[in-house]
Amino acid sequence: MLAIKGYIDSGRFTPTDGTQLPTYAHAVLVLEGVNLQTAHISTLAKDKTARKEWLNQLDLARQLAKDEPLPDFIVRPPMREPHGLTD
Repeated sequence: MLAIKGYIDSGRFTPTDGTQLPTYAHAVLVLEGVNLQTAHISTLAKDKTARKEWLNQLDLARQLAKDEPLPDFIVRPPMREPHGLTD
């Protein structure tokens, strides 16, 4: 068993005591002094704010393009009847 002290920033663990992390190992992470409920709510609030901002930008783009004319669409000629088919 090995105990490594460090910090987590944006989901990445960085050791603070100079210890090298093993390439592959089963591990248990113990968080000290963190209220997980608050951290989870904070993440949800950030995601919600980001989604609201994106929707606001989308609505603004829709409002700006509201009165613009549509470009001419390419119209293909109708296909001809198939030959040699009998009913």
